[in-house]
Amino acid sequence: MANKEKSSSSVRIGNVQGGITNSMIAGGNISHATINVGGRDMAVNSTPNLEEFNQLLMEIRADLEKLTADPNVLKSISPAVPYTVEGAKASLEAAVQNAGSVENTDISKGEAIQKSVGEATSLLGTVLDSAKTVAEKATAAGKSAKSLVETLGPVVEKLAVAGLWVARIWLAH
Repeated sequence: MANKEKSSSSVRIGNVQGGITNSMIAGGNISHATINVGGRDMAVNSTPNLEEFNQLLMEIRADLEKLTADPNVLKSISPAVPYTVEGAKASLEAAVQNAGSVENTDISKGEAIQKSVGEATSLLGTVLDSAKTVAEKATAAGKSAKSLVETLGPVVEKLAVAGLWVARIWLAH
């Protein structure tokens, strides 16, 4: 009888609509990912300074402003989506206000920033999922949603990095 090796862990990826080209699949830390902040590539797993973190938040804020420029695109996903995006903007604004006035050692402020960034990420992640569903349809709304998915995906990724950076700046003490 042949000796079969047993793997202690495995990954099975089923049918992924849209493919996974250029995606990072991680079971642990991602060590070679970068994000462009202020025109400069930075390692996602680095510990930024407060200025770099605030720059990332400003870029996310600008991205959200562009997203809300045409409320009809958001409404094509669902009548509630414009309000959901406004909620995410409010959460981001709370993070911006706290981050701009905090010392790196103030853990309670870090927790508040983490909560606000997490709320924004969750809200926009829900919008992104809805937009992906609508984008699958061969309609005018589907085409509009496809554009929204392409715009919103990187925003959600930036928010996820912001959440990681909050932990590294404020909560790693």
